[in-house]
Amino acid sequence: MPGGAAQSRAENDEKTAAALLIAAKSFFGEIMSTKGRRSDSDTNAFWAAIAALMPAGLIDGRGGASASRILGVHHRVITKGVEVRAGLEEHGKGWVLLHYSAHQDCVDLRLIGEWWHSDEGST
Repeated sequence: MPGGAAQSRAENDEKTAAALLIAAKSFFGEIMSTKGRRSDSDTNAFWAAIAALMPAGLIDGRGGASASRILGVHHRVITKGVEVRAGLEEHGKGWVLLHYSAHQDCVDLRLIGEWWHSDEGST
C-alpha cells in the first residue's frame, strides 16, 4: 500500500515538526533564558539559532508575531533574527562571531593583582 506508507510518513513528519517547535521554544525560553547579560559565546549561540529558524520573508509575510508567540521570544528578537539571516544570505560567508566590548560595570582585577604582589599587599 504505497498510499499508506506516504500517509504514515506525513503524519510522522507533522509530529516531528511540532516536536521541533516545542524544542526550539524550550531552548530559547529555558536553556538560553537569562536575567542578565549573556556571555559572547551564549550570544553567538542565541543569534545563530534564531537566524537558523528565520525564513527570509517572514516579516514581509506578516509572520513575525506568530514566530514570536511560537518561540516565546520578543518580536524585536524575531525582527533582528530575520535581519541577521538576510545578512548571512547576502554575504554568503557563513556565521561571523559576534564580539562585544567589555561591559562598563566589570571589575578590573589587574589592579588587585598588582597590589597583591606589591610590597604593601604582601605584608
